[in-house]
Amino acid sequence: MGVFEIVAGILVLAIGAFSVKIKRDLNEVSVKYQDVQKKHRDVEQSLKDNQAKLSATSDKLTKEQQQNKKNEQSLKDNQAELASTIKKLIKVQTQNTKFEQTLNDTQAKLTKAETKLHDIHTEAAGLKQSLNDTEAKLTQTETNLKNSHKEAEGFKKSLEAAEANLNNSRTEAEGFKKSLEEAEANLNNSRTEAEGFKKSLEETEAKLVETENNLNDSHKEAEGFKQSLEAAEANLNDSRTEAQGFKQSLEQAEAKVEELKKSLAETNEKLNKLSETPEIIDEDLIYSIKSVATGKVLFIPQGSLKNNTPIKQDTWRGGQNQQWRLQLLGGADQGYCYIFSVKSKKCIVASPKAKDNKAEINQYQCNAENHQKWKLVPVNDEHFVIESKNSGKVLTVSDNKIIEDTLHDDENQYWILNQVNSK
Repeated sequence: MGVFEIVAGILVLAIGAFSVKIKRDLNEVSVKYQDVQKKHRDVEQSLKDNQAKLSATSDKLTKEQQQNKKNEQSLKDNQAELASTIKKLIKVQTQNTKFEQTLNDTQAKLTKAETKLHDIHTEAAGLKQSLNDTEAKLTQTETNLKNSHKEAEGFKKSLEAAEANLNNSRTEAEGFKKSLEEAEANLNNSRTEAEGFKKSLEETEAKLVETENNLNDSHKEAEGFKQSLEAAEANLNDSRTEAQGFKQSLEQAEAKVEELKKSLAETNEKLNKLSETPEIIDEDLIYSIKSVATGKVLFIPQGSLKNNTPIKQDTWRGGQNQQWRLQLLGGADQGYCYIFSVKSKKCIVASPKAKDNKAEINQYQCNAENHQKWKLVPVNDEHFVIESKNSGKVLTVSDNKIIEDTLHDDENQYWILNQVNSK
């Protein structure tokens, strides 16, 4: 063997060893490349999942913002109502002040009238005393008149005696005649004085009648003032009652505002809770869905297979028309699920158009519409509300009907999932 052949053999061996090394390196590079591609695919998948979660979070945030706007508007409305009530209360207080001023004025008038009435009584007492004095004078005058008549009778008798004795004493008769004339003059004067006293008495009686009439008028005026005072007091009591009513309305409005604030805080707290699908949901399990308020479960009457059959509630009997499966959704529907009947294989749905309260819940062929997607939101360790993605309203029991309604935290909106069996 020549040198050339030896060298050629060495080269062949070297080339073979180098080729083996190259193949091994190529294999390692290929494995590393595949790992890099796998990691790249995992990163892309993670990015897609994060984007889906971001989209769901954005939808939730938008919904929360809308709800917060509604709550803020409700709070503004209640504040406006409270301001209006305060204005009414101020108006009533002003009116009460006016009524109290009127009452004070009326009381002052009544006091003045009572003073005037007292003065009239005093004047009447004086007039009565004057009348008594006049009557006493009149009585005295009548007594004097009677005495004068008696004296005149005596004079007359004396005259007759004098006439009988005229022939005996004319001078005495003339004297007696003069005395008689004087007596008659005194009698006439007494009559004139009596007439004056009588006229004074009549005037006094007329004045007394006038005084009595004035007294009666004053009594009537005082009675009118008294009635006005009673009416003013009644109006004041009515105003106080009305003011008390306004005060109670104000207190109720303030309590309502506090209740709304508390409800808003509770709602915000619930919205901030974990919104992911509860861990209780397992697609391999079958559940009954029981109302906390009635203790009855959701079911399909007669196990009907027809679309738009209303969902009802009934006592648990174990039939497949009372059994339900929950199929979890992903992507933009993360946190939601289909709820479909084991018997009919159809989904629980709300009306796709009616987003108002009281829309009835039916079953329908599952077709990926939002009105067929539901979220189970925990309210405590055992109970859930079942919220529609389409309307944001929750399943509610109402007069044995199953409807969707705005969340108001009543037991007729709370549900319990009980496992029936597994595959």
